[in-house]
Amino acid sequence: MTLPRLSLTSSFSTLRGRFMLVLLLVLAGLLMVYAVIAYKVTERAMLSWVDDRLATVAEDAVNMARELEAQRHQKGVSTDEPIELDVPGGFQVQIWYMAPDMYRLVARSSGAPTAALDPQARARPTNKPQTRTLRWQGRWWRVRTETRPWNQGRRWWIVQVAVDITPWRDRAPWIGWVLVASGIVLFGLFAIVLERLTRLLIWPMEQAGQLAQDIIHTKDLSRRLPADNMPVPEIRYWAEAFNTALDRLEQLFQQQRRFLADVSHELRTPLTIIRGQAQLMRRTGEYDPEAVADIEKEAERLARLVEDLLFLARAEAGALPLRQEAVDLDTVLLDVLRQTQMLAEAKQQRLELEHLEPLPVRGDPDRLTQAILNLVSNAIQYTPPGGTIHVGARREEQWAVVWVRDTGPGIPPEDLPHVFERFYRAARSRTRRGGGGAGLGLSIVWWIVDAHGGHITVQSKEGEGSTFTIYLPLDPDRVWEDDWDDEEDNGAENNHGPADST
Repeated sequence: MTLPRLSLTSSFSTLRGRFMLVLLLVLAGLLMVYAVIAYKVTERAMLSWVDDRLATVAEDAVNMARELEAQRHQKGVSTDEPIELDVPGGFQVQIWYMAPDMYRLVARSSGAPTAALDPQARARPTNKPQTRTLRWQGRWWRVRTETRPWNQGRRWWIVQVAVDITPWRDRAPWIGWVLVASGIVLFGLFAIVLERLTRLLIWPMEQAGQLAQDIIHTKDLSRRLPADNMPVPEIRYWAEAFNTALDRLEQLFQQQRRFLADVSHELRTPLTIIRGQAQLMRRTGEYDPEAVADIEKEAERLARLVEDLLFLARAEAGALPLRQEAVDLDTVLLDVLRQTQMLAEAKQQRLELEHLEPLPVRGDPDRLTQAILNLVSNAIQYTPPGGTIHVGARREEQWAVVWVRDTGPGIPPEDLPHVFERFYRAARSRTRRGGGGAGLGLSIVWWIVDAHGGHITVQSKEGEGSTFTIYLPLDPDRVWEDDWDDEEDNGAENNHGPADST
């Protein structure tokens, strides 16, 4: 798959550019926040470790000072010289006596200054240790100052422990630079990955837009997106759905072209007959009953064609509302048989009712009558004289089933999938006796049945006839009532039986 290249310096006016800009800005902000937090956490962890060491050294120094002072008292040595404390390298310790009127240095580590590193902390002794970072004599020190009671609270020891943290402070900026460098590397890697991903994700949309523009200009609906080359499954499914939509659109355009061609063909024949008969009477100057009859016949044919076309157009546009009311489909079937009985007799055909059951459904009674009437009329039209048309109705689980079977010439197998399409007529059906329909009746039947939540099937064998079967959902409320009434009737008969026999 060949994808268009996109550099990070490209314009951000496109969807892909804006998408990358937003994500990169968000990433930059997150990396900055991460760097600050990481630096602060590292600094806090280091100082926490140093503070723990200061507390340990302070505790050891206090215990050592007490022991050495006790040894002095036991030996009777009295001196103002501070006690020398042995503490780990790098640490400085100072311990003072604090009386109401004086401070006196009583212990210190070797090399420690005689002045307090943190005079402010010494000047305000509290029970809670104070830890600060100070700069003294060009070095950075971490200083811990705490106050401890001595001699039953009449005097206090002030303990101050310090450690030189200059080496760590000097290296601290390097931590920041490492975080900045790693952030830049991550930012660059993310930008590269993002550029690749945006091309994979947005490229199909750009291709779809370009394809749509090309179709508009070239009017070539056969072009498709290369769905097989899409590496991401979700995008491949989207491309396949887009191609499916184009397939459907191309099919609709082809149907429209065929529809216009069929309409023009269907209109041309009756119009030609009407015009020819009218011209014939004009030339002869005489009234011709046969010509007038032909004109009336073709005019009626045109009226039916226009009416059927308007019906399908309104139905597909959603402008044909259907009533939803209780309908007895068996009653509708009987009405259709009464209406078509004389038509069948006129063609020397037999119209037989094979089976009939109560079929309560919900729908539009006029449209349901139209659907069944179209099927029966179609059977009468294509059944030769002497043939028989069988009609019946029964229940099958939750379906109301109505079938119409004729003894006509049948439909070729290759034509069966297309019999419900507009203007479609099998090649052999054009030669059937009584032909001449526009090919819209079965399309109307299919739409009516589908609009009522049902479906229609057709079975046919050449030379043996065809069977059209309508399936409509039964009305569950009325079916339950009918079944309940039947149970009550059976129960009543059973109850009265013994009494009558008695």
